[in-house]
Amino acid sequence: MKVGTLAGGFGTRLAEETESLHAFKPQWTARRGVAQLHEAFGTVGLLLEEFEGSASSASPK
Repeated sequence: MKVGTLAGGFGTRLAEETESLHAFKPQWTARRGVAQLHEAFGTVGLLLEEFEGSASSASPK
């Protein structure tokens, strides 16, 4: 079955969406993501100890 022959025009829309995905050029990088998280955590006052948790508050395995 060809993509264009799917019922209800879904194939045409799928082809358009697939084309859009191929044209997508992400602006986000891991480095920028880490910087964004660091800023957000600082904004809300999250401490490293709170982020990592403590051994006593860890779930038992």
